[in-house]
Amino acid sequence: MTDSWGRPGGRAGGAGAPAFTDGGERDAGASGPGTRVPRQAPARPAAGAAAGAAAGRRDGGGRAQRRRGAATRREIPGAVPALVLIAVPLLGALAGAGSGPLFLVGALLGAIPAALLCTRGGVWWVATGTPPVVLLMSLFGHLLENGASAGTTALATHLVAWVAGAFPVMALAAGGAALVGVGRVVRGRQAKGSGRG
Repeated sequence: MTDSWGRPGGRAGGAGAPAFTDGGERDAGASGPGTRVPRQAPARPAAGAAAGAAAGRRDGGGRAQRRRGAATRREIPGAVPALVLIAVPLLGALAGAGSGPLFLVGALLGAIPAALLCTRGGVWWVATGTPPVVLLMSLFGHLLENGASAGTTALATHLVAWVAGAFPVMALAAGGAALVGVGRVVRGRQAKGSGRG
């Protein structure tokens, strides 16, 4: 005598019938007797996955933009602002004989672009280094123009006048570099505040 599973010596539901432990094993019509039917894992919500992917793209884009900004800042060597700070006032001193409007323009065009080209921390080096650079360029221009024909006493008198005449140019050039530094600091803080918001 066979049971409902085709096995001899038992009845359906008797001792010879297989025992079911969960609901998935009862569905044996297609797989045969005693075959376990695996349960399907619940699918993840599509909305959560999409939100996570979007957040990852935003975060990755922000990091890439910061890396590009840092690479752009690193492209300018530190010698370039120093060269601008020295060379342009020197040209103005040679053109204006150490004083006059040409020298003033050269001092401003040397200090302000140098403060823009350097790093944010280097702006204060430019601002504090501008007065001695401007003074030296002014004296150099005056010496080239008048130093050869002047005697020792006259040269000492001229030096006092040249130094006094260079002070307004020194103050304007240093003030321009300092204003650039303040503007860069304020702009950096605003950028940090908008990034946090």
